[in-house]
Formats: sequence, structure tokens, C-alpha cells
Amino acid sequence: MTSTTTPTYAVLPGERSATGCWPYPLLCLLWRLGLAGQWVLAPREVTDEALVQTSERLLVAHRNDPPLTDAFAALHTLERRAQQSAHPQMILCGAFLRVLARSPLGRLTAAHADHPAAVVATVVLVLREGVQAERRQRRQLPLFWHRFLAPCFTAAPRFWVPTAKPVWDPATWQLIAILDAAWNADGVSFVGRERGQLFHVLGTRRMARTFGWPRRRALAGCRTAYRVWRHWFQTQEVRRLVEIDTWPLPEAVRRVIGGPRPLYRQAREAHRTGRPAENLAVLPETLRQAFEATAAESAASLQSPVAFGWTPPPVVPLTSALALSPLGLLAARARVDREELSGAARTTAARLLRVMTGPWPWTPRPVIRGPRRARIEARRRGAEAKPTRWTPRDGTGGSPIRPDNLARQ
Repeated sequence: MTSTTTPTYAVLPGERSATGCWPYPLLCLLWRLGLAGQWVLAPREVTDEALVQTSERLLVAHRNDPPLTDAFAALHTLERRAQQSAHPQMILCGAFLRVLARSPLGRLTAAHADHPAAVVATVVLVLREGVQAERRQRRQLPLFWHRFLAPCFTAAPRFWVPTAKPVWDPATWQLIAILDAAWNADGVSFVGRERGQLFHVLGTRRMARTFGWPRRRALAGCRTAYRVWRHWFQTQEVRRLVEIDTWPLPEAVRRVIGGPRPLYRQAREAHRTGRPAENLAVLPETLRQAFEATAAESAASLQSPVAFGWTPPPVVPLTSALALSPLGLLAARARVDREELSGAARTTAARLLRVMTGPWPWTPRPVIRGPRRARIEARRRGAEAKPTRWTPRDGTGGSPIRPDNLARQ
């Protein structure tokens, strides 16, 4: 399996395609905007007048709500007001509101009476405004992100955003690459009887320590990587191995190497690393080309659908959109210096982008193995087998006689 990297910020074909490659930070941004599993229309041109009018309308609408004297002291009330105006899945558990309220742009108007309303209005502008449902379940990007994401969506007028699953995490495909390298080197498939060797290759804590991931992400990646690997090996690789076993090998090569499978794994490793395989040079030309073609087909069938790296578009459109947001308009009305406002909007845009494109916080199901699992299952079987209280057939009360004491009487 080869890693995938996008050197530019232009992304993928528009329709559902197995060869389409999504940048992972862009996927996290779309997931946090609540667009997972939906058709999204390409961004359109947004003028400054449209942004100013939308910001004014949102600021007036949230100014009529009960005022908040201190946004930091009453942060939970501020979050409730934002959740009433935006979709619940778009609120980042208070983190987004804290970042925006305590950002350099938010601190410019912290003493203003309309500061809480401006923070909530900016949250609604960033996360929801403009995401109206279109025909056939198509949705628009929020108005705030049109300028920034316009260079990313130029190949087609609409795009299918995949569901938020660990299979779209580059961590999963890094672990699949480890399984692929172990298969090429030792011939261990980790399927069936060889599944017990999986823990020695993909230990959750070991992977979290090696790559610097949270344990939650490492656990989700390890579970998903093995499921993807097992499905791929049983449905595609086994078929190739059965076909390769029928290929004729020279008797001297078969006696030394043992069969065509080690040669096939060497061809896969050579295709993965780009280095020539020495043992393939002794084979006839036709047989060597067949091994190389099968190895290339195998590597292409295990290609990652997500890009490991992404170069985001310039932050200038995001900075100008923040300057025209309710917080920016409130700072301009408070007669904040233009250069100070521009610098605060630039720093806030960088923080906002870092929060929205960060790794997705997976919540996998906890795995219980070992003696604890044995005790749980034994307790469950015992509860199903033994009755909690024995009642005589005559239905009389009093002290019932247990069944194990009947034989003694």
C-alpha cells in the first residue's frame, strides 16, 4: 500500500468514486459542519455586501435575546443560546465558543454590551448560516466558508461527503501499511489461526506511543485496520494466491524457495518500496512480468481513499470573512484601529482553522479481553442457568426447601 499525499488544495472528483481521494483535514472540517453523508453543492461567489447584511441580521436577532453581562462567567448560558440557533451536532462541546470568545478578535469587544450576542451570532454564521436543505438532500456550505473552500471544489458542481468513520482516518491506513509490510516479509495473514499474532504487531498502546496518537484514536484505528485488512485478504488476496499456486516454476527455483508465494510477496514488497527484487531476476521474462502485474494489482486494490497530507488554501478569504462577521462589525463600531482589527482577525482565522480541521475525536466501543471477559461471561451464563429463588409446586409460603436438599430427606 502506498501513501497518498495531495501537494495542492484541489481535491477529488465530484461523484462517488472509489479512486477519489479526500484530504483528512478537509473531511474533519466538513464533518464538524454537520455535512457527513450528504451531497454538498460547490461553493459560489459571495460578496462583501452579502456577508455584511447577514452579519447585521444575526447581530440584531441575537441582541434581542436576554443579555449576558459577562460571556466568560456565563459560558454555559452562551452555549445554550448558540445551540438554540444552530444544529446540535455542529456545536463542539463548548470548545468552539471558548476559542471564539477568547480569541484576539473576541477580546477586542469583551467590554462591549453586545459582546455575548456578537459571539453567538458569529458562531451561527460560521456553523449554520446558509446550510439550507436543497432538493434531493443536497446542502450548501455555510456562507462563511464559501470563499475559503472555493479552490478545493472546482472539479464538479456537487460532492458526496462520506460518513464519519475511522476508515477515513489516515491512522487506520498507516496501521494497514504495517500489516501489509508484515505480510510481505513473513507471510503472516493475521486471518484464522494467525489472528493471535495481531496483537504483537498492532498493540493499541504501542501504536499510540509510536505515532503520538490519543489512545482513543489508536483503538479505533487498530480495530478498523484489522477489519479492512481481513475483508480485503479474504475477498481479493486469497483469489490471487489460489491463481498463483497454479503457475509453473522451474524445479530448481521451487526446490530452493519453496513455491510461488514467497516470490509474489517479494514482488509486492518491491512494488511498495520501489526497489528491485533479486529473486525475480532468475525467472523467465513472462513469469516475472506476471508476478509484477499481479503485485501491482494487489497494491492498487488496497489503496487509501484518504490523503495523508493537505495544503490548505490561503487564509486571506477567511480573514476577510471574520472581519465582516458580527464580531468584526462590533469591533469596527467600537472604533478599533484597522490594523489591529486585521491582525486580530488573521490570528483568529488561524485558530479557527486549527480547531475545525483537527483530528476527529473517535469514540470506539471499549474492548474487554482476558480474565475480565471470562468472568463476565461466566457470571452471565450462571445467571441464565440458575434461578434466583426456588418455589415449591404446591405454592405454599414459608421456608421453601432447596432442590439440592430433597435427596437428603
